Amino acid sequence: MCSPYKIYNDIEFCVKEVNHLKIKSIEINDAFYGGDSIEFLENMPLIEDLSIVSEKHLDLSILDKLSSLKILKLDLSIKKTLNLGSLQVEELSLNWSKNVKGLGDLTSVKKLSLSNYKSVNKDLRELGNLKNLKELELIKGNIESLYGIENNYNLSKISIFYIKSLRSLYPNENKNSTISDIEISGCTNIVDLGDLVTFRNVRKLILDNVGNLTSVKFINEFKELNYFVLLGSVIEDGDVSPCFGIDYVQFEDKDSYSHTFSEFKKLNGIEKRKRKISR
Repeated sequence: MCSPYKIYNDIEFCVKEVNHLKIKSIEINDAFYGGDSIEFLENMPLIEDLSIVSEKHLDLSILDKLSSLKILKLDLSIKKTLNLGSLQVEELSLNWSKNVKGLGDLTSVKKLSLSNYKSVNKDLRELGNLKNLKELELIKGNIESLYGIENNYNLSKISIFYIKSLRSLYPNENKNSTISDIEISGCTNIVDLGDLVTFRNVRKLILDNVGNLTSVKFINEFKELNYFVLLGSVIEDGDVSPCFGIDYVQFEDKDSYSHTFSEFKKLNGIEKRKRKISR
């Protein structure tokens, strides 16, 4: 994929070049553009992919007029009202702010990344109307549970990073059987990681620095699991045998574990061959 076109201070030339070359991906970055306005975007009707990296308090209302926009990445503080409801983007990444409105109306979005998401209910109910959402990434924030995620029927991947307030992984109802890829990192206050089994079709599971686990026996409930990584956490009963038969496994050696990682890899290779023969 080609790098996005970087907007610089000669806006008139940039507009001409972007339109003449039919460039569809651009980046606005303080390092190259010193202006305080992005109104010029209205003159770039072909833009599909827009990234803004700025420390300025930009007026983002012009985004409503970018009818071709599909990918929007905002790395800035949103100090003025930003209404997402009128956008038709398929991929959105932003730093959350109380000035962001209409997130629940963004039904076109398929991939969503939110940093410091502050939910009124401290859960995911506000995202329940995002029927086309396939990938969700949450970085920091205030959610305490995944309540509401069961309404995202097309969700296949969820990544959660550094949310210290997260305590429960159990959704309101066990409706969601589409999630196949889960990554959780830096969430150390989860009460019971075994609640992950409610997402029964998980194929890839990464747990990094999630506090100690009483056991990993719960992973045997994942009949499709073929990729399991556990880092920065300790299995308290020391038994890594539930991991046998999984195609890819990674864990750190601990004196209390039933097998070293090298022993496990050797035995797991034998176990996987046995399973292939028995099929």
